[in-house]
Amino acid sequence: MNAPRNAEGRMNAPKNAEASVIPLRLPDLGDDGQPGARFVKRAVTYTLAFIGLLLVTGLLVSMFVSMDITVKTSGVLEPVQLWPVRAQAGGVVREVLVKSGDTVAAGQPVVRLDALALETQLAQLQAQLRSAEIDRARSAAATPLERAQQSEKLDRARARLSTSRATLLQRMVEHGLGTNVDSMLAAHRPGQHVTLDLAVGEVRGAEAEIRLTGTETGMLALRGFDERKTGTEIDRLRAQAAEVEQRIARSTVLAPAAGVVLTDDVERRLPGALVQEGVTLLEVGDLADWRVTMLVPERDVNKIELGDRVRLEVQAFRQSDRRQLEARVTHVASEPAGSGAAPGAGGAPAAAPTGGGVYRVVASLDRDQVEPGELERFRRGYSVSANVVTRSGRILELVWNYVGEKLNRK
Repeated sequence: MNAPRNAEGRMNAPKNAEASVIPLRLPDLGDDGQPGARFVKRAVTYTLAFIGLLLVTGLLVSMFVSMDITVKTSGVLEPVQLWPVRAQAGGVVREVLVKSGDTVAAGQPVVRLDALALETQLAQLQAQLRSAEIDRARSAAATPLERAQQSEKLDRARARLSTSRATLLQRMVEHGLGTNVDSMLAAHRPGQHVTLDLAVGEVRGAEAEIRLTGTETGMLALRGFDERKTGTEIDRLRAQAAEVEQRIARSTVLAPAAGVVLTDDVERRLPGALVQEGVTLLEVGDLADWRVTMLVPERDVNKIELGDRVRLEVQAFRQSDRRQLEARVTHVASEPAGSGAAPGAGGAPAAAPTGGGVYRVVASLDRDQVEPGELERFRRGYSVSANVVTRSGRILELVWNYVGEKLNRK
């Protein structure tokens, strides 16, 4: 018997054949009887729970715990106040009165230059000055005496004139020549009468003496010009002596301020050295206030701002004596350092950080946090490891800001 066909001419399968098809699948084995299956299942559950707990804990920590973002760098210690001691005059260093590490007061002599030539010149000027002053004093004391002497000479000459006129008058009466003495003096010609010649000569001699005394008295009036000239010479000598004294005083170099001598080996290096005016002989620093000078790479300097906190440690101290100190950024250079290297210990350049130019950053220490004994151990040029705190806040906030900055840059 033929099976029925469909519209396409194919034979239809019997209905009981469809019911007899059985789907193929793996058998359900179950947990019972499987070794370790329950342990694995619990381990996975616990692992996922632990990971979830870590995520929740990390989220909570990031929400409530704060942290600092820092720029790690290094620097050197140096006093905030540093005064150079310069030679005020040129010459040979005769004596050094201090040594490295000595504490000096403001105005204390620290170096003496050789001033023998200046001292000799000053002695000569002072001798000339004393001589001029003696001459002026003698002239001032002699002038009244000479005026009195001239007055006496004038009186004597006048007395002589009176006597000689009386004698002439007597001779005129004896010879019957009248009594007009002035007419006789005007009309007399020598050689006519010996007696009259003698009398007239006496009168004219007395008159000449009076005129000479008047001239000498007038010359005494000119003595004032000589005294003023001597006074001018004294002023010149005094000015020269004062100048030399100042030069001698400048040959003793004084400390400009109170502090500590920071220059090494000044007591051995300077004696006998020929120095020029204005040359720095040594440096004095105030050890009460200190700062840290750092060189920061250009990739990090834009993160640093004035007032940022700096945490630092002095590397020269023993590990057991080191402690973290606080400082504040007080200066950020606008141009890269010319040398490209930070000053190292003793002022020598240290190795420059890699990555382009470097910029000078200065941070001042808070003197209240530094112990007195610690200040005494500070030395200029000590190496310092520093961490500049550029940003502080909760972890989540910092991460969010960081991601936002990255997205904005893109």
